[in-house]
Amino acid sequence: MGLPELPGYAGEGYEWMSELGNGWHAVSGWGEDGWDLGSWPYVIICHYDGDSEEGEPFGLAVYVESDTTIQEFSTKEERDQATDETAIFYWKYEEVFGAPRFMSDGRLGPYRRY
Repeated sequence: MGLPELPGYAGEGYEWMSELGNGWHAVSGWGEDGWDLGSWPYVIICHYDGDSEEGEPFGLAVYVESDTTIQEFSTKEERDQATDETAIFYWKYEEVFGAPRFMSDGRLGPYRRY
């Protein structure tokens, strides 16, 4: 079983996000303080939350100016680690106030609102 399809070319990033479905969702904040993830509408990071009990994979998609790369993972932890690495890559080149430029403890993890 693979990942569901993502939208094809839809003009620009906001239009592309409006076409997301099949369980895919854009991730706007990441890490303990919910720092901006990506640079909408040019860079958009998306997750697919599979059901490991059902054997569904977890997905990470990176949209960059209408080019999309997709990665499939067997666990949420693996997908989140890849998201950490993606976040750090973009935070090194984008001015995201307070965001780390490297992973000091090896993990950033998803932002959770309490």
